[in-house]
Amino acid sequence: MSRPLRWLHELCFGPQDPVRLDTYQRVIAVLLFIYMGSRALHPFEWLTEQGFHYSAATQNYWEPAPFPLLPPALVPVFLGVYFLAIGCLVIGWKARAMIWLVLGGLVYVTFADTASAFTVNRLFIVILSLLALAPRPLPCRVGAETLLRQSAWPLRVLQLTLVIQLTTAGWCKMTRGTWLEDPYTVWSQSQGYYMTDFAAWMLETLPKEAWIPMQWSSLAFELAAPILFLVPPLRPIGILWGIAFHGMIALTMHKIAFLSSVMVAFYVLFVRADRLHAVRDWLAHRLAGWRRSHQA
Repeated sequence: MSRPLRWLHELCFGPQDPVRLDTYQRVIAVLLFIYMGSRALHPFEWLTEQGFHYSAATQNYWEPAPFPLLPPALVPVFLGVYFLAIGCLVIGWKARAMIWLVLGGLVYVTFADTASAFTVNRLFIVILSLLALAPRPLPCRVGAETLLRQSAWPLRVLQLTLVIQLTTAGWCKMTRGTWLEDPYTVWSQSQGYYMTDFAAWMLETLPKEAWIPMQWSSLAFELAAPILFLVPPLRPIGILWGIAFHGMIALTMHKIAFLSSVMVAFYVLFVRADRLHAVRDWLAHRLAGWRRSHQA
């Protein structure tokens, strides 16, 4: 095998510290818990016949027939088991089994009530599927130490997923939209159905010209994503820029906050492993101190 092929194989399949994938999995589980919790405020509307649902005859032709709905008596049982499984995934208890249970529940609720399933449902399914298929970390000799290591392929696929999503979004804006011809595209789009109170305040307070740099900054970030995230020294810039980018989307577009939070979670995959270890050690130390103070 030539040197470039060896380098590519090591990049895609070489051993990696599992802390990034494990941290990302816990963050995704927290976000899923919050997202499903918001839906569980009115569970009978989307899990039973009480709500509005597409029939098999009216279902979109590119989607499968809807899954059967639950009888009302089973809804609390389903939600109790489902949220318990997500909680176990957050703390890392039996994570290998729990993730399949959580994935199965997510697939069910997505295709039982396709009328209210958002894009974020599909994104969660893709993410959890990749995490469920990720190989188990195994002990590996690194110098004088024995450390856990994991094949890099699920990490690389998830990293590439973020880059592709951002880059294709920017490319579509540039080639299919009006972003290059109309410098007030973002200003116009902020006045539609998804307008939040914060967006309304911005539209009323800021001059129209203030939206132009926001538009160019958004487009530049998406088109520059391959460089910002695939070149390690530039990743801190990409992460900070991305948090500001998705944060502004969440503040100005109604019901997009969940999708923005899932996109921001991808940035965990680009944080250096030693920094994640430091953060987790600090959190564990703080939690241990909190437990000791309450036990005393």
